[in-house]
Amino acid sequence: MNTKNRQFSYDVIRTFAILFVTFNHAINRSFSNYGAQYLDFERYSFFSNLFKASVTVLSHIGVPLFLMLTGSLILSKPFDTAEQRKFFYRHNWLRILITTEIWLAIAFWFIYFFSPDPLLRSYSIPKLITNFLLNQVFLEQRALGSMWYMNMIIPIYTLLPMIALYIQHGKSQLFSKYLFMIKN
Repeated sequence: MNTKNRQFSYDVIRTFAILFVTFNHAINRSFSNYGAQYLDFERYSFFSNLFKASVTVLSHIGVPLFLMLTGSLILSKPFDTAEQRKFFYRHNWLRILITTEIWLAIAFWFIYFFSPDPLLRSYSIPKLITNFLLNQVFLEQRALGSMWYMNMIIPIYTLLPMIALYIQHGKSQLFSKYLFMIKN
């Protein structure tokens, strides 16, 4: 690893993002954050509710931090040659896609065989296969709702080399003026 080009601030951001994602998993197992929160509010003290609210908010910052860090790192990569773009798609994008597809398939069939999901159990074989295929192309996901961000990362990864080229070749002023409504 080339430590001359390594940016310490990225390591700090990555550390906080990891902590916040860990908070998310811990908080969601400790508190009710997606239903019947009023019961927690009535049951816990003011300080416990303040703690719960604070760590819940922090826990939701982890994934956006990872996305911003990824964008920053990828947008600074060179994509001028076809080989550089091909390398990115083969070694970054394709690996993420394949890993996601494998986990979605495993989770779908695990839910079908081991979880009491009466809807899946009621499907005919053709409808079950159709539902599986829709799950795999991110249209009707039954598996791993916690992987919602993969539905976003995969298309963003597809576009990032094109956006990087656009920004790197002097079009960033036009890009920011029209997309972000920044006036010069």
